[in-house]
Amino acid sequence: MRIFFLIIFFLGGLSSFSQVPKDPVDILQKVRDNIDSMGTFATDFEFKMDIPESGVESRKGILYLKGDKYRLVMNEEEIISDNVNVWHWTKSVNEVQVNYFDNDEEIISPSDIFSMYLKGFGYKLITEAKYQGVNVALIELVPAARDRDYFKVKVVVDTDAHQLQQMQVFFKDGIVYTFNFSELRPKNLEDWFFEFDSARHPEVEIIDLR
Repeated sequence: MRIFFLIIFFLGGLSSFSQVPKDPVDILQKVRDNIDSMGTFATDFEFKMDIPESGVESRKGILYLKGDKYRLVMNEEEIISDNVNVWHWTKSVNEVQVNYFDNDEEIISPSDIFSMYLKGFGYKLITEAKYQGVNVALIELVPAARDRDYFKVKVVVDTDAHQLQQMQVFFKDGIVYTFNFSELRPKNLEDWFFEFDSARHPEVEIIDLR
């Protein structure tokens, strides 16, 4: 099953790697602890999908997270979930499709991005370096379950701010997804922000697929 949403990393020009050994699990846990301390936050992202022999597709937007709830805002569409339902709003045709949130472990939602790497993987710290004045660590993750669609994940972590900067997932069919993240910004958002409000958008057609 193709993963719904997973982010991947490619960092060009990274050089002068150090060889100081650190625990990659500890690095990733500090990222998660930092996120938990924020509660709700937003980050700008850039997504790239590299398909062999077909080229690269890219998108930019804002990701809002509050626990298991999320909202992805892009130019022509939004994907919103309250962890029970998922609304896919295609603005160009004034249409929203509603489905139940799928909790299948093979489907990685945006709310899993900053925690999925904490379980079910083997970890290896590839190296540490200073990139554009920031101390970063490059960590490689291999899923314990060999039946996954992907066989390797790489993440880049800002080890000073304890923030995930980039992640790379290598699929068995050669496809690569890439998301680049800006600094995480704490937000104060009510739960209604993570639902589609049809009363505010009466012009939008609702297609209920639940």
